[in-house]
Amino acid sequence: DIYNQRISAKHSGDSDTADALKLVLNSTYGALKNQYNPLFEPKNANHICISGQLLLTDLIEKLEDIAGLKLIQANTDGLMIGYHPRHEKKVNAVVADWEARTKLNMEYTEIKKIVQKDVNNYIMVAGATYLIKDGKHIVTKEDKNEISVKGSYVSLYKGGDFKNNSLVILHKCLVNYFLDGTPVEETIDKADNI
Repeated sequence: DIYNQRISAKHSGDSDTADALKLVLNSTYGALKNQYNPLFEPKNANHICISGQLLLTDLIEKLEDIAGLKLIQANTDGLMIGYHPRHEKKVNAVVADWEARTKLNMEYTEIKKIVQKDVNNYIMVAGATYLIKDGKHIVTKEDKNEISVKGSYVSLYKGGDFKNNSLVILHKCLVNYFLDGTPVEETIDKADNI
């Protein structure tokens, strides 16, 4: 029920509710691995993770038949792939077939640029997010040309908080350098927040 409520909120544009329910779902999964939590069930947590990985491996295997497709990243709950626009219909058909077989749904996010160290450390410029239903794109998040960061080197790019506000300028330097080649000194010299 919580999952369905989250998806409904996300697709209706209610990001506050969607984000809150995502936290509930992720916390529940995390509790399965916490020996001090009443929900402690590490075997079930492993089943969730391994099943997801196997299903995504199956999808990767099917996508690899598309000429020129490049696997950029595979994580426990998603893939990043690159392909020529002329192959979009093939990619969508493979994913639709996979969705029908697995009873899972994929959400697409356009990636305009990604610079990554690994799956947990990257800088990404994301475009629109959408679903494909009956061959039609259903936009769930408009293209805002948004910079998304993950990992200890860049996590404070948008600024720190009360708990962690250390060396924010270095995070900004890295992101600016890797996204548009801005020299580190330039980012530091233009900073106006001591």
